[in-house]
Amino acid sequence: MIGGSPKDSNAISLHDTQMRVLRAPVDRGDIKIVSDTWSKDWDPSEAYAHMSAAIEATKGDIAAVLAANDGQPAA
Repeated sequence: MIGGSPKDSNAISLHDTQMRVLRAPVDRGDIKIVSDTWSKDWDPSEAYAHMSAAIEATKGDIAAVLAANDGQPAA
């Protein structure tokens, strides 16, 4: 899980909603969250670093990624 800015209410709301949906499968052991990070100021390079660290820590054993930002500039 890679969240947006921890100071952005939208990023916090999205993360909280994702966790509400995931809580039951996590508690059952069906899903393991291997990384749950925030990206200061929605910085793509920071998100990349978080993803790289997660890949390295799990030796690439990751089935899914939840990323709060698609990297597209605001309209």
